[in-house]
Amino acid sequence: MNEAKTVPGFGNSTNGRLSIAASMIGAAIRLVDRVAPRRAEQLATDLFLTPRRIAAPEREKEWAKDATSFGMVTSKGNRIEVLVWGDGERGTVLLLHGWEGRASQMGAIARDLAAAGYRAVAPDLPAHGSSLGSRTNVVEASWVAYDVAKRFGTLAAIVAHSFGCAAATVALGRGARAERAVFIAPANDFAFYSESFVSALHLSPDMAGRIQHETEKRVGATWASLQADALPRERAVPLLVLHDEADREIPFAQGAKVARVWPDATLHATRGLGHTRILRDPGVVRAAVEFVGVDQEAAEAIAV
Repeated sequence: MNEAKTVPGFGNSTNGRLSIAASMIGAAIRLVDRVAPRRAEQLATDLFLTPRRIAAPEREKEWAKDATSFGMVTSKGNRIEVLVWGDGERGTVLLLHGWEGRASQMGAIARDLAAAGYRAVAPDLPAHGSSLGSRTNVVEASWVAYDVAKRFGTLAAIVAHSFGCAAATVALGRGARAERAVFIAPANDFAFYSESFVSALHLSPDMAGRIQHETEKRVGATWASLQADALPRERAVPLLVLHDEADREIPFAQGAKVARVWPDATLHATRGLGHTRILRDPGVVRAAVEFVGVDQEAAEAIAV
């Protein structure tokens, strides 16, 4: 885990003004922690669970022009915007973006899936994109994945990125039906998130565990019960893991761990694509689409 640390809501902690903002907020939480530790835990957890809404770049706006809006759907009280590419004669694929991402971020993969005859369905997770809310967590996101998937019956596949991989894992454990899955830059050990957050804000090391405890109380589940290694074996569909060796947000070792604990998984490394550019790399897109189409040999050849 010797990767550059990132702060939810602040990006890389070494970047200019974002670093200054993170330092100021970290200092404020440390001050509160001296006089009101419980309040500091709540403030830190609130920030930990609050994603930024980042505007979509022009390329994503172009990808979204090929999509239609499924409209807002309701999932456990959350109003969720859903985009759809393609008509789905070969089946439906659920696409799940990562933390501080949005449905359009999956557009390169969605367009190729649509061209291959699939319906690609991509929700903006709670507190992301056009969906409502200001905070979210993996349990809430997993219910969105489950509820959207339920509308389409058995999915041809789930393709997910980063935080979306955790949501997909929990949804599969809950009973969402899919033939296979593609995880791009997943994490297995959730403690990595709080440890990175605390390190970037220069909070006391014990705050990572306190944030974990507070989050577990809020979501009603332990982090260990939500990780890939806790997924029941009978729910573990064939999985392709794609992860960049130089990912600065989620270390490659995390994706390797997911592939190792998943009963039927294949891991492929990329080089020089980082954490988000990997989503639009032509080789990665082809590998994902080939794996969804059950051509595993082709997917492996492309991904290497």
